[in-house]
Amino acid sequence: MPDSFEYAKNGGRKYLFHNLGGGKFEEVSQKVGIDSHRWALAAVAADLRGTGHPDLFVSNDYGVSELYFNDGKRFREVGQQTGVGFAPKSGMNAAFGDIFNRGEYSVYVSNISEDGILIQGNNLWVPKEGTSGDGLQFENLARDFGVELGGWSFGAQFGDLNNDGTLDLYLTNGYISLDRNRSYWYDFSKVAGGNSTIIGDAKNWPAFEGRSLSGYQSKKLWLNDGAGKFVDVAQSVGVTDTSDGRAVALADLWNRGVLDAVVANQNGPQRTNGLSLNWRAPPATVARLEPKSQFIGVASNRCRKSPEAAASPPRTSGACISAWENFLRLKKLRFAGRPANRKPSTSLRSASC
Repeated sequence: MPDSFEYAKNGGRKYLFHNLGGGKFEEVSQKVGIDSHRWALAAVAADLRGTGHPDLFVSNDYGVSELYFNDGKRFREVGQQTGVGFAPKSGMNAAFGDIFNRGEYSVYVSNISEDGILIQGNNLWVPKEGTSGDGLQFENLARDFGVELGGWSFGAQFGDLNNDGTLDLYLTNGYISLDRNRSYWYDFSKVAGGNSTIIGDAKNWPAFEGRSLSGYQSKKLWLNDGAGKFVDVAQSVGVTDTSDGRAVALADLWNRGVLDAVVANQNGPQRTNGLSLNWRAPPATVARLEPKSQFIGVASNRCRKSPEAAASPPRTSGACISAWENFLRLKKLRFAGRPANRKPSTSLRSASC
């Protein structure tokens, strides 16, 4: 357990593996200046200063974020210097994105918020105008841009989801979804306000007893308008999942010129905005963001991991045959460019098998 809810430093060491080639790696974290023992939950790398060397951003739970500048042979921690390591929060994820299309990375850090109880707010660290190189500084514009509140936030990723040339943002959330009518927040807050001796011993934490803690939360899909604002369109485009989300990855899975979202949930179906990857789960749906920003739902193919491996539909249940037919329909889709002067649509279109 952490020894503090704000400045915990008992989270264990970090590991950085240097590729030696020939299938061998060497652990070099302390050798190159990374000696943190915070509760890290995410690390992302990007060349923030144009030096040709990727810098390292670490999102920490129970504390401040860390930013390491890469000087070629060693890293140096510059979190406070750059502004990202000032206020302690509950960092769950970090993602880089050039949200202004001007060759500068911003970083989005997810934290914890619960209406009426705890408002940490997520961070959108944007480079301050006029700062660069070793003098680079960031300011948090999450509230200004409309991406501050996302519940108990976890995985988030940037991607151009409506093909308008700007990066949008997909956020997963929700911690523990059990009894909708009973909450663990009161007991949680009692322990969180204690000293390190109380916090650090699990026997002092009351049992959950089937209660929820920030459960059944709606996911966020923020579209970037290109002018400094993000608008949540999740519900209108079919992102209605309320499972306990942990991570999201964006990729063009069917080579159609549009991004799909693969969402990993705890104790629930794993989805490609619905495509079930968890064989224990009931049938889910596939959700695809079309060039017109429409999510189209079809039954997932849960009968075979690689449908291309067979030349004919599987001889099994009708549900699986329908899924196979849906896959064949997907293969016929082609990406059609959207006129530049046409606004992205957020209408919802559904299809079932």
